[in-house]
Amino acid sequence: MFRDDLAGQGMKFMTTLGMVIETIDHPEKLGDRFEELGKGHALIGVKAAHFAPMGEALIDTLRNELGESFTGELEVAWRAAYEELSARV
Repeated sequence: MFRDDLAGQGMKFMTTLGMVIETIDHPEKLGDRFEELGKGHALIGVKAAHFAPMGEALIDTLRNELGESFTGELEVAWRAAYEELSARV
């Protein structure tokens, strides 16, 4: 789906993830951004099932980069957050 600009998509994902982290205490601030993302994803044929592999890639990346600091509790929290956010897009 994103074969032409995989690096660009990675940067967009990281930018969005950064926005989520910055507004963690005020998720309502993401409403317009998520609405735009949802429309864009729908236009290129992204389905809800497509989010699961991306979530696993995120978890694998966090595990690899954080090593032992990526505790089971932290993994559960990231999985829950990703599931909630991907359900909104």
